Amino acid sequence: MAYHPAAWVNYFIAQAGASAALAGLVFVAVSINLKMILRYPHLPGRVGQALISLLQLLVVALAVLIPNRTTHALGVELLVVGILTWSLLVTIQWKSLRRLGEVDVAETGRGVGLFKVEVVAAGQLVSLPTIVAGASLLAGSGGGLYWLAVGTFFALVSGVSDTWVLLIEIQR
Repeated sequence: MAYHPAAWVNYFIAQAGASAALAGLVFVAVSINLKMILRYPHLPGRVGQALISLLQLLVVALAVLIPNRTTHALGVELLVVGILTWSLLVTIQWKSLRRLGEVDVAETGRGVGLFKVEVVAAGQLVSLPTIVAGASLLAGSGGGLYWLAVGTFFALVSGVSDTWVLLIEIQR
């Protein structure tokens, strides 16, 4: 089952719907709070991280749902999506972490050091499972599509957390 995408159809249909809805919520948060978001130098990066994380879920779900595809082809696609996502998130994180030197501790609600760890960990936990899933499908061992379930969990938690900050916490 870990290497047979057809067994995961319902899961990825649900993932596609949930990720698209949450990505739309990020757009709503940005449109409502754009001026507030732009006041804080680290928040535009958080918007980008939320969108990329959720759009990766959507792209992965749609890739898995393409019918009559070989496991090898899906493995390659997952590797490409995972590496691209990882690269984009690392670039955003690098810029955001540089800007955190300008951020007052009161703005993040906790120490800047802890905040930096959270920023980096979120991006890694979102993208690395997709890379591992792609490699696992190519190798035919190591967990296969179950890695995508792990990545989905972290991407949803990260996306919802970022959206909460952009919609609610920013108003405090």
